[in-house]
Amino acid sequence: MADYYVVKPNMARIVTPQTIFLILLEIFAFLGILINLSLINIEIDITIIAFVFIFTLLFVVIFPDYMKYKAYDKIAFYFYGDKLMYNSFAIPYDKILNVYEGRTVKMTALLFDGIFKTGTVIIEMYDDSIGQNRKILLENVSSPHEMTNYIVQLIARYRNYKGTSL
Repeated sequence: MADYYVVKPNMARIVTPQTIFLILLEIFAFLGILINLSLINIEIDITIIAFVFIFTLLFVVIFPDYMKYKAYDKIAFYFYGDKLMYNSFAIPYDKILNVYEGRTVKMTALLFDGIFKTGTVIIEMYDDSIGQNRKILLENVSSPHEMTNYIVQLIARYRNYKGTSL
């Protein structure tokens, strides 16, 4: 069966907040080192401090961002005609109870979701294995409002085809 739609998280939205925070932290640390050295009257070559700064920038900012990118690059939601696939976990559309756009209250999410026009889509479903309702979060997706509408239409189309209702 062919894919209807594949959704992946917005990588720029995932990596940018952490990168900005860590670079600002690195700059404050660098300035703190320079101020402390000048206050205690230690003469040291600035190139050594700059080298240490660049080295730590490489391993404290770039490497974790790369690892985060690699981890999130594997995440994808596949929407088929009869189910949603996520990490080899199939969610039949008749198990989905509700789909809505979620709001995050974290300050970074409020700021960066507006900049990158991303958000969270929450899918409530009934899980037979635990006998309870469960929430699946599609985080950092572009155009969450349109994505919510698309999923609702896809479920409605499937249920009309099967002859069941919500």
